[in-house]
Amino acid sequence: MTVKTGVSLPDDVYSMLLDIAESRGYKSVSQAIRDAVTLFVVANRWWGLEGRVAGAFQVLLKDDKWLGSILSRYRGIIRTHVSVPLTGGRTIHIVVVEGPAGEAKRLYSELVRVRGVLSVQPNILPV
Repeated sequence: MTVKTGVSLPDDVYSMLLDIAESRGYKSVSQAIRDAVTLFVVANRWWGLEGRVAGAFQVLLKDDKWLGSILSRYRGIIRTHVSVPLTGGRTIHIVVVEGPAGEAKRLYSELVRVRGVLSVQPNILPV
């Protein structure tokens, strides 16, 4: 079964979507939108999980901030952490977690509130 829906986008977002869809070889904008919605659902499905989860958070910071105070509060679920300085003063942190879903959600919520965070990408699955 396929459901049709309408989406309203600001002109600048639609223009960027057209450019990206064309450069990626999509035959139609609706295919690109379908893929974007699918990625959104897959990336956020973990938020509804209960029980134990495992995976990683990829955190991109615009300056060389240290996340030590947050990470130390969640050492019970953090299996390992890698910090890599990038050009332009940016840093990427990979935080590998395993434990209760509620703790992973709280960690994610704290990470996205850190000043200077450009992106937090979760890749979390039930275990």
